[in-house]
Amino acid sequence: MFGLQRQKVLDESRWKPRDQLLAYTEAWSYPSPQIVATHDCYQQGFLTDPEVDEWLYQRGKFTQPNHAQLGKSNGAIRLLICERLGWRPLGFAMNKRSFLAVEKAFGLPTGTLPLLDQNRGEHSCQFKLSAANSVESVAIMLKVPQMYQLGNYGLALSHSFETGITVAFLHGSGVLAEISHVTGEKIIPHAERIQGLIKSAISLWTHPLLLPVILLEEHLFRANEFKSCVLSRNTTSIEFRLGVTQSGRLSNSRSPFGLAELRELMGNEEARIETTALLSTTMTDTIHFITNLKWDHRYCKFLHAVCSQIKELQVSRLTHSERELKASIDTLECATASTSDHAVSIKERLDLQLSMLYNFVAQADSSLNFKMAATTGLDSSAMKTLAFVTVVFLPPTFVAHVNV
Repeated sequence: MFGLQRQKVLDESRWKPRDQLLAYTEAWSYPSPQIVATHDCYQQGFLTDPEVDEWLYQRGKFTQPNHAQLGKSNGAIRLLICERLGWRPLGFAMNKRSFLAVEKAFGLPTGTLPLLDQNRGEHSCQFKLSAANSVESVAIMLKVPQMYQLGNYGLALSHSFETGITVAFLHGSGVLAEISHVTGEKIIPHAERIQGLIKSAISLWTHPLLLPVILLEEHLFRANEFKSCVLSRNTTSIEFRLGVTQSGRLSNSRSPFGLAELRELMGNEEARIETTALLSTTMTDTIHFITNLKWDHRYCKFLHAVCSQIKELQVSRLTHSERELKASIDTLECATASTSDHAVSIKERLDLQLSMLYNFVAQADSSLNFKMAATTGLDSSAMKTLAFVTVVFLPPTFVAHVNV
């Protein structure tokens, strides 16, 4: 169904291999997780574009590690990570031929490329049946909604219930790059935490939902960091500047109610513009933030639904990990609701400050209009009365237009 869209994105995308912007992660599972933890069953590293084929088919230095003493492997994760280059057109830090090889070897869904080209948040799941009409594999795709402070990446994976092996392709901005393409500032790549979470979740390596759940955890981690370090801090700063809020951390912060700051704000046009810009930016970011969290909430419901479908398959190797993974999804769902509630409260605080700022600016403009009107006829009581009525009953913006 997505063949036409896939070909369009394939033709229009920018394919340019870059050093240290293509990486892999492998985790081989064995029946005893306790023993696995003491052996070198986890590997990660960077790839050059010519090495992609060798890694895909486990040749040369990428040959599967020999752990005969651990018995037969009961599953694995094989993840290829690719940095997104630029904004438009869609860019990949790899050759087109290499991507096509990944698409074929991993059996990625046809909708992978169209998904990665989207700005909105999406997720889907498809179970594949064998000739005997039994479920043999599952394909999952997800794309987080674009907001550079939280992430802009997508994942496509395929999991075989027979072998327990998950193969996946992760692509996005900031997954490997250490410099933000938006701000030019140094950042922590998403892959750093994602790989750390994979490495620590040994008992879940055979479950197809491990990677989708880890990406949700990473998204919520960035969301909480942005909320605490930017949105909440900016909101408190705005409340301090306007000076009429003495609640929470601003309790007893100054006395009496920051009158000096209020006078500075009302009399200094530059200060008003600066505060207005900060308020507008923070409000806009908060609105986008709340929208992103709505996707996280829907995504939690999606994960619960897929988890229930997988449980119905009664795969013996997943019996223990299903309970653990469901508990993780429950925890993340609770975190999503909590973060969303806090974000809504921040927006309500900003709404209040916006009203206060409007009143301050209106008072400052009205005061100026009153003075201008009064000076046009110092000996005319009628003119002064008209100026007073104008200030009291008309909006300051209307008065400003009249006086121009």
